Parts: sequence; C-alpha cells; structure tokens
Amino acid sequence: VITVSTPAREELSERLSIDPSKIEVVMPLAARVPQEPQARAELEHTRRKYGLPEQFILMLGTVEPHHNHKAVLDALAVLDSNVGVVVCGRRTVYSDFLLRYARERHLAARVDFIYELTPADLPALFRMARVFAYLPDARSEASIVPVVEALRAELPMVLSDTRLNREAAGNAAAYVNPEASGEVVAALENALCDESWRQTMRQRERRRAELFSEYAVAERLIQIYTSL
Repeated sequence: VITVSTPAREELSERLSIDPSKIEVVMPLAARVPQEPQARAELEHTRRKYGLPEQFILMLGTVEPHHNHKAVLDALAVLDSNVGVVVCGRRTVYSDFLLRYARERHLAARVDFIYELTPADLPALFRMARVFAYLPDARSEASIVPVVEALRAELPMVLSDTRLNREAAGNAAAYVNPEASGEVVAALENALCDESWRQTMRQRERRRAELFSEYAVAERLIQIYTSL
C-alpha cells in the first residue's frame, strides 16, 4: 500500500489492521509551477479576471471551520491595510459565514473568494501572492498538496503547527497555533514585511521542493517496486 503521508499510513494501519511495514509513504507531486516568471501582462490579466488586490495572502483548500480561515480574517484588522486575503475553494455554508463575518467587521473590501478557480490560473496566483496561509487543525481532513504546491512556487508560508504540515514543509515555513491570535498576527506580519526572512524561506523551499520533484517521486516508486 502506498500513501502520501505518515499520518495517513498510521490511520490505514489502524482502521484496516494492516502491518505498517507494508505501507510505504511517497510524497505527492503538485501542480506544475513554471520556472520562468509569467509576463506581467499575463499576471495582470489573471488579477483583473478575479478582481484581486495588489498584495494578498493566499488560502487554498476546503473552506470549513477546522481550516481556520477566520484566524486570518481577524489578523487583517491589525495588519497593513493594503494587504488582502484571497480564499480559493468551492462555496460552502462556512464560506458564506466568512463573508458575513468580514462585512460585519468592515473587512469585506479586503477579502476575495474564488469559488471556481481555473486550474491554469493557479501558477499566476502563486506568483502574485505575498504569503500562503494554510491553517487546518489536527482534527481536519487536511491535504499535503497545497503545501507542496506553495513549496514548488517558493511562496513564503504560514502554516498551522500540525504533524502533516511539518512533514511536508520541514523548516521552510513559519508555524502557528491558529487559536492563538497573537501568533497568527505576528507570523503574518513577519512573512509580509521581513525581506530577509522571506529570502531565507525561499532558499529553504527550493531545497525542500526537491523531495517532491518528478525525479524524486519516480526514484522512490522504483525503490518500492524493486523491493517487491
């Protein structure tokens, strides 16, 4: 059996009574991010298509309470007023709640929802975003893929401090407890403004992303098949 994370291996082993030594972990591939920066005109086309701000924090994935989008919205109140948040994910009851929540706090102008993202536009979003925030708690059915995609795009990240996120990003991200508002604000402010930290993270992400390259995944699969 092959799975994409250590927590998934442990869950499979427990639920299906499988010997964990028979379950291998292979880090997943992610969306291809062009190595050459897209032309400014292409980026501007995508920005206008979705009505995006000049600077924004990008959030991808399921829009549900356990993913703690509200923690980032709360941080907006004390962050630079020029920074917005772009939430990408299918429309849910919780996304409607978040929109009302933003309006009640006079933040609606700084929050954008993309319910139907064209996959071809994802690389442009990574290029335009200032920070990637992914804050699922340990109880949520989170995915490792959004973190891998951000790694390959060398986009500075603020992640919830979960085993799954650390397995994916290693030392190439800032980790926070989403329920500690002070931690979220401090980490986002640092990720947005500290150029030295941002450069260090990009270098670490570049190295970390090698684990998720086509070559690395193919080599790992060959090792598994050969062992059988």
